Amino acid sequence: MQLANFLSVLSQSKWVLFISFVLVYLPDLVAAPMVTAESSTVQVRKGQDFKVYLAVTAQESIKDLHISIISPIGFDAKLEGEQVPGVLESGSSYTIVYEVTPPSTQESAGGDTRERKRFVFNLAYTAQVDGSAHQLRQSLELPVDYSTSPVLYMICGVLGAILGNVIKTFNVQKNVKPTTREAFTSVFREEIAGMLTSIVVAFVVLLMLSRDTIPAKGWYDSLALGVAVAVFSDDQLLTKVKQVFPKI
Repeated sequence: MQLANFLSVLSQSKWVLFISFVLVYLPDLVAAPMVTAESSTVQVRKGQDFKVYLAVTAQESIKDLHISIISPIGFDAKLEGEQVPGVLESGSSYTIVYEVTPPSTQESAGGDTRERKRFVFNLAYTAQVDGSAHQLRQSLELPVDYSTSPVLYMICGVLGAILGNVIKTFNVQKNVKPTTREAFTSVFREEIAGMLTSIVVAFVVLLMLSRDTIPAKGWYDSLALGVAVAVFSDDQLLTKVKQVFPKI
């Protein structure tokens, strides 16, 4: 019985704390503007500029609005167009556009594609809370995926396809035990039709996989993907090509 009474009192105290929290912080929450941020691209790519859109919607009138952006290391974000308005009336909204330039090379500061990049927006403004002016602050974070450049992705993928084709041909000839010169002659002369087909297949596959986002963080992923496509490509397709071009 005592336990039941204790749990009942504890439950009531939780509600009291919750109601107290709402009464204390609800005015600030009502006065705070709605802030959203989004990127113009689903995937940020090395060396390709993109835009970041920050939308501020005032639920109550705010003034002395100041917005600062903290960009990832190596990223250069510049405000595009007009300056941020200092006053927003109740129900009004404004979108701030930033032009962002990411690092162009792996060696550049912040050029590591293995980590997600995060933009932080800090807002400071004055709002009327219970009839008096209050200095309030708000923060918003925008994470973005960061990948290698399309050109490097395709080049490394094609090189991987060539390497994969060499590995595949050497594996077929392992029982014959040819000399190194004979092996390379077989790959780049006798099996040239198969290699060209593997490269074309790899190019098409890499292109299709990157329609929306590049499925690789760096050149090493692209190289491995090209090797995999070449090694696991259909041998029957290569045989048909040889029949069409018997003299190659």
